Amino acid sequence: MVDSPHSLVPRLDGATLSPAHVRLREAVDELDGVAVANEPRADVAARMRADGRVGLIVQCSILRVDVGPQGTRAAVSMVVVRLESDAIVGSLSGGALAPGSTGPDADRAAVAGAIESATRGLPQLLASL
Repeated sequence: MVDSPHSLVPRLDGATLSPAHVRLREAVDELDGVAVANEPRADVAARMRADGRVGLIVQCSILRVDVGPQGTRAAVSMVVVRLESDAIVGSLSGGALAPGSTGPDADRAAVAGAIESATRGLPQLLASL
């Protein structure tokens, strides 16, 4: 499962968070051996138990989006949580710069890049479980 990103940045609205969620789901869905569930959490947990598989949730927090002389920079933190126990099994972080730009489009680009940066570590994290 992939939860919707949580933002610690008050100015980010649905126009930024919705594409961030889509990008996060795409990045996770692109991984070999991973299927992104769309059902309610309880249904997914029951199906995983019945199939003898481990269910995981990827949660993402947008920690900051800063505008500076080089452009807009974003940072995210991700945790991977075991569905059955809510135990954190790993964490990742990522950051990105939308060079020379500011405004809502730059916020979206920087956040998307930070998500991309963090998800690069997911294959290794998942392989270690």
